[in-house]
Amino acid sequence: MSFLNKLSKTLLSILLVSISMNLWANETKPFTVLASIKPLQLIAQAITNGVSNTEVLLPAGASPHSYSLKISDLEKIKRANVVLWIGPDMEAFLTSVLKTSGTKSIAMMDLQGISKGVNHDTDDHHHHHKDYNPHIWLDPSNALVMAKAINAYLQKMDTNKLHRQQYAKNLQIFEKNLAIADEKNKQLLADVRKKPFFVFHDAYSHLQDHYGLNIVDYFTITPQQQPGAKHLEHIRQQLEKAGACSIFIEPDFRPAYISRVIKGLPVTVSVLDPLGTNIPLTANGYIDFINSLVATIHRSLARSVNNPYQLAA
Repeated sequence: MSFLNKLSKTLLSILLVSISMNLWANETKPFTVLASIKPLQLIAQAITNGVSNTEVLLPAGASPHSYSLKISDLEKIKRANVVLWIGPDMEAFLTSVLKTSGTKSIAMMDLQGISKGVNHDTDDHHHHHKDYNPHIWLDPSNALVMAKAINAYLQKMDTNKLHRQQYAKNLQIFEKNLAIADEKNKQLLADVRKKPFFVFHDAYSHLQDHYGLNIVDYFTITPQQQPGAKHLEHIRQQLEKAGACSIFIEPDFRPAYISRVIKGLPVTVSVLDPLGTNIPLTANGYIDFINSLVATIHRSLARSVNNPYQLAA
């Protein structure tokens, strides 16, 4: 065999290997899933685990009620294959961007089967959430609806067969583990369900309805909104009537008006994080998130009887 023939065969082999590697890389390239907020990231990660890590748009400590997009956020959105968000009643800052970016998006509020719940209106509140509460991720039943929708979308759009098999397997595991955790949480809360407690902002009606909890009232509609004097006086009266009870504030919001309202009252103050800021991104992350909320609520309500005011760290 001549030198030229050998060289030609060698070059042809290299070319075929290169083409095969490129085809393999394109076939196995994972879908880029971007969630607007951490709880959606946790739900999506339950499905994408083992294929890719779902990304999140809002940084730790940021509120979806008042966030302003940065240039780096816009770049993230353009790079993503799909953006998962609640909807314009939660992340209003995304509405126009998603219309013009060309990136596919899924508004969870619009999914068939999502329970939007109702607001438990009290006192002189004027709801910006209309007739429903957009914090839908705080209902585990809604989380399962969202997980199924994410899986269905990835089954349709991801051309990699192995990826699709992993998504389907992950959904089965998530559904099973969520049901087990949910039943344990219902049992854990059984002895404290009727105990009154107060929350910082109007986020928890889905959790309340799912577990049959007794949330008396909230201090403000959104974390950034200052409640009126009339409402704070109403809260004070309710606290006096409730006696020994619990109040739940949030990690990045400890306004001075709460300390003034509860001064001298036998209340237990604990911290709830409706965004799961410190929950690790794992396949079990969403379940860990709900378990953490339930454990905190149970622990506080169980000790609230005959327990003087104390501020949890």
